[in-house]
Amino acid sequence: MAVDLLTTDIGTADVPNPCDDGDPCTTDWQANDICLHKYSTAPCDDGNVCTENDMCKGGVCAGALAGVICADDGNPCTQDYCDPQLGCTHGPGDCDDGTQCTQDWCLTDGCTHKDACTGGNECNTASCAAKLKQCVFLPKPDGTKCGSAYNGQCQNGACQKVN
Repeated sequence: MAVDLLTTDIGTADVPNPCDDGDPCTTDWQANDICLHKYSTAPCDDGNVCTENDMCKGGVCAGALAGVICADDGNPCTQDYCDPQLGCTHGPGDCDDGTQCTQDWCLTDGCTHKDACTGGNECNTASCAAKLKQCVFLPKPDGTKCGSAYNGQCQNGACQKVN
């Protein structure tokens, strides 16, 4: 009777396999006092909780990285991702709304966006140009009263003193 050395494990519960290299991705056996190892395609555990269907391939244990999809925790102040050791995690996120018109930060209940279109002068009105995603300063109508005690008038976006 012929013995298939590629699939026969010489180790038993009582006698350890002297050729076992400890690699779950190899099949180990001994022939003529020489240890032989063949790559396996067996299921394995790559130690990454974010992968699924881990299998040996080319002597390496690997899984499908897209295996674990972490649920959105509903908080825009967190990024929902899979950490290889911890699993699904909700780490610090980014509240930036993509516009220069706001100052953005996270609070415990979500993102807050404060109008950042300030500045200019008393003869300008600051507003956000949504398409440009930036603040613009529009001149107030000429003749609008300005200055301390309203002793001036706006002219082309600047306060001019009136005599």
